[in-house]
Amino acid sequence: MNVLTICGSLRKDSYNRKLLAVATKALEVAGATVTEAPIGDIPLYNEDLDVQPWPAAAQRFFDQVAAANAILIVSPEYNFSIPGGLKNAIDWASRGDVAWKNSVIALMGASTGPYGTARGQMHVRQALLGTDTTWVIPQPQVCVGLAGNAFNGDGTLKDPKMNERVTQLVARLLELAPKLKENGSR
Repeated sequence: MNVLTICGSLRKDSYNRKLLAVATKALEVAGATVTEAPIGDIPLYNEDLDVQPWPAAAQRFFDQVAAANAILIVSPEYNFSIPGGLKNAIDWASRGDVAWKNSVIALMGASTGPYGTARGQMHVRQALLGTDTTWVIPQPQVCVGLAGNAFNGDGTLKDPKMNERVTQLVARLLELAPKLKENGSR
């Protein structure tokens, strides 16, 4: 199964990039092929640019989303909401034929605050609802709080319970994606 990963943080050494590495390892152990879709080079959505040909980075992202069997979004929470770069990428992939059509998506994130990314994940869900075509896995939720102390020096999670939640969410994504994507169910 081909899983597309999207990191909502643009910072190279972000906590969310570390969490993405943990999830990627779990996906690969489960037999998935993982590809990351970079979003930092996608231009801000502007209807003036929404003409063929699209900007190359926007077209690349659209094509990656459309081709994925499953999608994992790992994102921080900025001001209790979705990071601008991630929202911009979601907007580009919702144009025209809507790349998100029948997408099965799992969300997770890390934040330095005590509540992790629970509020930000709700806003990502809300933005994806606007595409009217996605299915976002509701449970288990992976919201790593106090991320500055959540990782070992090698990038692994310190909390075995949180590591288990990552494994469970990845397993759920791999279980549901073939069924839901094939049927077009939500």
